[in-house]
Amino acid sequence: MKTKLKKPRLVFIDLIRVVAIFFVIFHHLHFHFLDMGLFSKDELWSNSFFGLSYGDIGVSLFIFISGLSLTISSNYGKFNIIKFFSKRIKNIYPEFFIAYFFFFCWYAYMKYLPKTVDFPGLLLSLTGLDTYLISFFDFKFYSLFDWFIGFILILYLIFPLMYSIYKKNQFLLLFTAISLLSFTLYISNNQIDSRFITLRILEFSLGMLYAKTALSKNNGNHFLILMFSLLALFTFYTTSTVIFFFIRLIIVDYIFIETAYFICSHFKKNKIINKSITYLASISYLIFLLQHQVIIRIMGDIFLPNKVFFAPAFISSLLFQSIFIILFIIFFAVMLSKIGKIIFNRFMISK
Repeated sequence: MKTKLKKPRLVFIDLIRVVAIFFVIFHHLHFHFLDMGLFSKDELWSNSFFGLSYGDIGVSLFIFISGLSLTISSNYGKFNIIKFFSKRIKNIYPEFFIAYFFFFCWYAYMKYLPKTVDFPGLLLSLTGLDTYLISFFDFKFYSLFDWFIGFILILYLIFPLMYSIYKKNQFLLLFTAISLLSFTLYISNNQIDSRFITLRILEFSLGMLYAKTALSKNNGNHFLILMFSLLALFTFYTTSTVIFFFIRLIIVDYIFIETAYFICSHFKKNKIINKSITYLASISYLIFLLQHQVIIRIMGDIFLPNKVFFAPAFISSLLFQSIFIILFIIFFAVMLSKIGKIIFNRFMISK
């Protein structure tokens, strides 16, 4: 009888998921606090880490660990493309539709939806691709989420091809990713949106190539990667060209990944810390789906129109409003997660 290999649970990857989602939240909080005039730039925290915004780092970490997680998962057992896409659909769309339904109802109640129904836009929004493809289509979209959902869906679509290259020749995968990045920058004369898919294939590919190292328990290898990454970061810190923007992102990815590895190795016997990280990681997708709209709606529908009501200093403070929004996002994600489990159990949707 053939024993099925069980994929290991790497807590340090869960920790990176948690860190990445909070970086994205901090970035959106910073942007909308400024955009809505609730706080001035001098009152807010710095949104820069070695010349990179928290949003840049959070997104890059998500791309890196997506390639890493998919590769580790695919390496256990024979890769089956039908099972792969079936699992992706089950992982993405049930929670996506729960969050979509809630915000769609909220938008309808607050009369935020367009008065004329744009059915192509509405249907496209149900796929999660609309915000990413808005640059290529002219429609009144009903999107409730960020461009990253559509972006990661496209990466999932091309992953089987990338994985087949990875299995045959890992150097070819790396060469292809670097070539796509370089060629895209060349033909655009370095004037292109960093969300363009061919610019981010390298981060995804490096995540795939890191799979073997992620499973290694050789602390010496992890330490060398961390030290080399820190040295490289200080070397390229003052370089401001577009290509070095992506190089700094990749370097920072490795720094956070390896730091998370050593933190989790140190606390590997602490069940409370490990369970907390694992639980937050398990709802990180829901947190991501909710965070931007919750930030906009709380600031726009509560804080801004009721600024007089929030006159007491401790309530109107940056710290209070930031903590309030973050805790509300987590609470909201926990509640929708519980609702989702009830629905999944009712309809026998197994992830």
